[in-house]
Amino acid sequence: MKTFSISILFFICLNVNYGQILTDRFVHEIVALDSDEKKETYLLQINQSDQKVRNDSNECQKNKDGSLECAELLQKAQQTDLENLVKVAMYLRVHGYPSQSKFSSETSSTPWLVLHHTVGLVKNWDKEFAPYLVKAWQKNDITTVNLH
Repeated sequence: MKTFSISILFFICLNVNYGQILTDRFVHEIVALDSDEKKETYLLQINQSDQKVRNDSNECQKNKDGSLECAELLQKAQQTDLENLVKVAMYLRVHGYPSQSKFSSETSSTPWLVLHHTVGLVKNWDKEFAPYLVKAWQKNDITTVNLH
């Protein structure tokens, strides 16, 4: 885990403007989400990409740990995490936390899932995202366990 954190830090330091590039890249996608169906599809794609890189990385570590292939998958997972974090952050700012009353449980859990996988990636993470999570918890859109 320590190596993973150092790798992410190194990746971010080399790509200081990468977050802004991603923001510019995804802003049009977020603004174009003008229906619940589009929001559902968008958030499900994020959820699926998050889970795919994790499943691929876990499978590789079980069968080929230490290989170049695993290192490449880890790098891909880090890039996917960063991209998903930017997408979710922008989504939350524009559309708020997706309610379970409007969306599937998989869709409404996507922001939490991405934030959970990127804790420590962003300075002041808690100040930025805790209010969204607390509000979602108050509306029963996430559980107490998720809030922790």
